[in-house]
Amino acid sequence: MLGHCSAFLIAHAGERDRSLELLARDVGFGTVRSTARAPSGETNGAARSVSFFLVDSQLDVGSMSRTLSAVRLSPDPLVCFAPVVLFVEDGPFETYLRYVHMGFDDVITIPEKREILIQRLDGQLGEHLYFRTPTYLGPDRRRFDLLTTVPEHRGQGPSDHDEITILRSAITGVSIARTQRFIGSHPARVAS
Repeated sequence: MLGHCSAFLIAHAGERDRSLELLARDVGFGTVRSTARAPSGETNGAARSVSFFLVDSQLDVGSMSRTLSAVRLSPDPLVCFAPVVLFVEDGPFETYLRYVHMGFDDVITIPEKREILIQRLDGQLGEHLYFRTPTYLGPDRRRFDLLTTVPEHRGQGPSDHDEITILRSAITGVSIARTQRFIGSHPARVAS
């Protein structure tokens, strides 16, 4: 399915960018483009239905945050609901959690077997639940909270938010299947 998708590489020019490009080509993305150099990686000129943003962990945290913000604040649903995947070298679990809490859709440790990479990236297709608050749009950052302490900067307890169910299809693109508004921890009532 990744052959119908595009990969946009977010990395420093040079070895890191080339490594990410090789990874993206190896797992079978139909189009591969780098933000660090002029586009030359297209294997087909046709537009792709789902764009993946593949980010290298060697970028500083500020660059990662700006990338996430640029994607999530896009008015185009094909962009704002696109998977943003971070590739990291093995390290402490706390570092992995920090990236999850930033809002990455997945954090993948490399090197990894090709089959596992394909499985993890294919896992970004299909149905996903996103949360929207006044300061955040992205996947559920609480998915590992039972394993660790909750970050202090995040509010405690129920808060107003939207739960958005999105569908990513390699064939038809990205669509919003359902949006539900919550006031505190209760679904908002709709006047009839």
